[in-house]
Amino acid sequence: MTQHRGAQSRGRAGLFRGYRLRVAAVCRDYGLTDRDQVPEDTRDKER
Repeated sequence: MTQHRGAQSRGRAGLFRGYRLRVAAVCRDYGLTDRDQVPEDTRDKER
């Protein structure tokens, strides 16, 4: 465990000093063939 803590400390001081984690919610999920959640204004243009 001591080695792991040392590695964490070195990582935070170097490679990961600017690391950021963002957690977000999905508002829409659609693709080229699965169009159920396409916004109405976009769906109107596709017709």
